[in-house]
Amino acid sequence: MDPSKKKANRGRQREEVPGVANWSELCPDLLRCVFKRLSFTSLNRAKSVCSSWHSTSRGCVPNQNQIPWLILFPPNEEAINNNSSCVLFVPEDEDKVYRSRDLGVEFAKSRCLTTCGSWLLLLNPLMHLYILNPLTGERIDLPDTQSFSLGCLQYDRAWFRIDNKTKDYLVVMLRSCVFTKKGDNKWHDLPLFEYYEDFVYNHKDQKLYLHYASDLVNIWDLSGDN
Repeated sequence: MDPSKKKANRGRQREEVPGVANWSELCPDLLRCVFKRLSFTSLNRAKSVCSSWHSTSRGCVPNQNQIPWLILFPPNEEAINNNSSCVLFVPEDEDKVYRSRDLGVEFAKSRCLTTCGSWLLLLNPLMHLYILNPLTGERIDLPDTQSFSLGCLQYDRAWFRIDNKTKDYLVVMLRSCVFTKKGDNKWHDLPLFEYYEDFVYNHKDQKLYLHYASDLVNIWDLSGDN
């Protein structure tokens, strides 16, 4: 028999051995079901297994990512010297800490207003707002804030939602009663709704659903200027 054919036959025999699986060829839907049940750090470890796992993991939010991180920023003198990586402590990982990549002096001097998954809404020393993922380095600059009262902006309350896959986002500044979303180049006025109980934002149809303590539900269509 031709030696090349013998080699091919041996290869097929190895593939057919019971109990041997090619984990990189698992069904993407099955992988997503698993990834959604992993903790924050376990998901990041799974991403590095192979290229197919990394591709499938995009858009998956870890099930236990509700535990807040502790972010230790570099001392001021280190930030001045451009050593602007920070240390991330995740409580569920007990004594383990993780060091981010160098995210620039601006990040080290910014203030975090709120978070969504692994994304941070940050206010820099020049009173500019931006969204940053410290794990991937992805950054989204928000429209200019010159129309804001600086004093109000400094102590504003905020929340935002972002889709990990499409990067569609909605940012609301509660005290200033304004919002902006992906594709906007300005901030829009929004009636005061500071006393809502819960909310859901549908990125696909750009509708904001607000639930109040009285069981009243308001639906805001944010797809236009009005």
